[in-house]
Amino acid sequence: MSLATPNRDGGRTSESGHLRAIQKVITGEVLTGLNVSQRSAGANMSVDVAIGDAIIPRADGTYGHPAWSDAVYNQVIGTADVSNPRRDIVVMYIDYGQAPSTGVSNNTNGVVKIAVVAGTPAGSPADPSNASIQSAVGASNPYIKLARVRVAAAASSITNSVIDDLRLMAQGILQGGWTYDDLYTWTYASSTSFTVAGVDVTSQFRVGTRISLYQSGTVKYFVVKSASFSTNTTVNLISAGDVASPYTLTNTPIDRPAFSYSATAQGFPGVIRRVIMQMSADNASGANDFNSYGREVKFVSGGTPSGYARGAVRVPRDWVAGTSVNLIIMVAENATQSLTWKYYIEGLDVGGDALTSLWNIALAASTPSQALTAKIAKEISVNVTSGNVAVDRLLAMAIRPDGTPSADIEVFAMVLEYTAYS
Repeated sequence: MSLATPNRDGGRTSESGHLRAIQKVITGEVLTGLNVSQRSAGANMSVDVAIGDAIIPRADGTYGHPAWSDAVYNQVIGTADVSNPRRDIVVMYIDYGQAPSTGVSNNTNGVVKIAVVAGTPAGSPADPSNASIQSAVGASNPYIKLARVRVAAAASSITNSVIDDLRLMAQGILQGGWTYDDLYTWTYASSTSFTVAGVDVTSQFRVGTRISLYQSGTVKYFVVKSASFSTNTTVNLISAGDVASPYTLTNTPIDRPAFSYSATAQGFPGVIRRVIMQMSADNASGANDFNSYGREVKFVSGGTPSGYARGAVRVPRDWVAGTSVNLIIMVAENATQSLTWKYYIEGLDVGGDALTSLWNIALAASTPSQALTAKIAKEISVNVTSGNVAVDRLLAMAIRPDGTPSADIEVFAMVLEYTAYS
């Protein structure tokens, strides 16, 4: 064991002593720039790497090498396979085999390099493995990934649409920000789950943890629903963001994975919540076509409904302005059948109707045909766009089958689904 400090009153300092502190106060790798894009002088089989700075960490984590490019760097992409696509990775690395020079400033003699590691062409290509990348750049040379280039079969040029940003942007290690997970690979398992192979990291993904990740260049946000371990760690997710366009995982690489235990992590769009609506029933025509049992409304087999299941709820004050909401009915039935549903929606502000007319949001609108399965509960959702939503506004809905049920249908709950501030 040794205790040490660098640069004390002229004492000797190694590379490690000089650089280790930088590695301990940041997470991530790229400080500025170094984004990869199509060749600015005209797309061809090369890419441009922008001016920028990075810290390239050693594999043992003891310290990292500051590295930078003060001019746009053009890097050639290998010739495309004629039959199959492939995935290439653009990397920046330190070449330990290149001797440092006192003849130039800042080791501009090739110590820092940018390269492309080509993947294997295949019908469903995969990224080169970390082991393959390490072998390509040199067994002991530290490297960082800048981008993935999806090279199509017989491609003659590379455009921005096939370049995926893989930079892990550096930031100070501050409580409440995103922490990039550069230790483990997150792998698609389903539209709402991913796995971490061979290690138990359930403690990292406790319930409520905020998740940020990229797939094919698009950022997606989630909240951890649960995590379990059996050979691999499986993390189950709930979408964050607007209820009208929930995030889902796709069977593509998960890039720039990050997590946060803060409810106000930068960029996080809010969590999706549900509240029960006050529910009732009516029978405008007096026909015996439904029965009401407390909060349950039953539309009876063989009767043409003239009344409605009704619900109302005020928009909560933690609703995120500018997002849409869903009004949902939960139904169960005694036989398989398909029906459209007719609905009316009204918005009422405190102090009266500020939106002009009765049923001012939806008037005798119809849902697509809903396939109902015997003894299986189903949700029927109607979206209300953000322009019709406001904090404290009362949203009221009336809804019924648009046709004659062939079996009893029970509406047992009505729910407002909305995006809430974290």
